Amino acid sequence: MKMKMKSMFVKNLVFFAAMLVMILVLVACGAEATSNEESDEEAASGNWPEKLVFTPIPLEDQQELTNRYEPFAEYLEEVLDIPVEIYPATNYAATVEAMRNGHTDLGYFGPFAYIHAESRANAEAFAGGITEPDEEPTYESYFITLEDSGIESIEDLEGASFLWADPTSASGHLFPKAHLVNELGIEVDKVDDMFGEVAFSGNHEASMLSVLNGNVSAAAVYDVTYNMILRENADHPNIDNLVIIEKTDPIPLPPFTVRGDLPEDLKETIKDAFYDAINVPELQEFLEDTGHGGGYVEVSDEDFEVVRMTADGLGMSPEELLD
Repeated sequence: MKMKMKSMFVKNLVFFAAMLVMILVLVACGAEATSNEESDEEAASGNWPEKLVFTPIPLEDQQELTNRYEPFAEYLEEVLDIPVEIYPATNYAATVEAMRNGHTDLGYFGPFAYIHAESRANAEAFAGGITEPDEEPTYESYFITLEDSGIESIEDLEGASFLWADPTSASGHLFPKAHLVNELGIEVDKVDDMFGEVAFSGNHEASMLSVLNGNVSAAAVYDVTYNMILRENADHPNIDNLVIIEKTDPIPLPPFTVRGDLPEDLKETIKDAFYDAINVPELQEFLEDTGHGGGYVEVSDEDFEVVRMTADGLGMSPEELLD
């Protein structure tokens, strides 16, 4: 009987010892797997740049642009855990070249500038800002003037002084120019000849303020900038005299883009940060201030085929758009 109990004790001891070894092996394997996963994550983020450079769309004065986007840069820094620097370029051409040369990682382009940036700088469109939730991802260009200018329609622009924004601006030049071609039946190369004086202001804010101040008769501007300037210049003596005489057809939203050769995991993290911004209470004032109170929605390169078609209709290649 004692021999049998001793034999059972030995068998149990062997069993428990084997179980202990198995448990230790499983724990070791789990720790190794966790360690490998952590190593993979470290390797994935290890090739991220030391900082992210963000160039917003050149809609206004460079310092004002930097101040306006500072809250979003701080948000991105927190999400990415790397510094985010705002680099305000003077125009679209400078932004395209900065991305092409690796000096800008995240760029905000007008639709026409984007198709050039996609071709020349490997820019990848991923987001557009909407004014209200569930809004269509498009915007418009406004032809604006003062009520007492004598200009009541685009036909009345003949002989008037007029401002475009930037040569590659969709809403500040190319779409409204195409609109005049289609509506007035004039040739592309004759559009500028219809005005008494015509020039580029450099950005939408400058165009609108020039109209408000009576320095020019009319201009074509981005609808978001129009509403922003209305809010910020409510006490301007001419603000109640400002009128919209015509609107273009819908234009695809100006896209936020990433440089195509950035690490894939970094690009995905940036995209998620944009799409989640609407849920961040600290960003609500920034989103409203930039005309994106509805947050950021996903866009892709396919959304800009209408822009390429319009460029073709104007007889302009992507390279010529920045000339």
